[in-house]
Amino acid sequence: MYDEGEPYVGSWFSATKRSFHDCTTPEVLELLVRENGLTVFCTKE
Repeated sequence: MYDEGEPYVGSWFSATKRSFHDCTTPEVLELLVRENGLTVFCTKE
């Protein structure tokens, strides 16, 4: 989703059903760094 009122935010996702492991692979984290991305992880116990 892109919001014209937030020009520095390319896109965002409110949630994912991916596992923590899938979201923290070296490849995914490298992509996040290359795109100057930001993420917040919250796990449910």
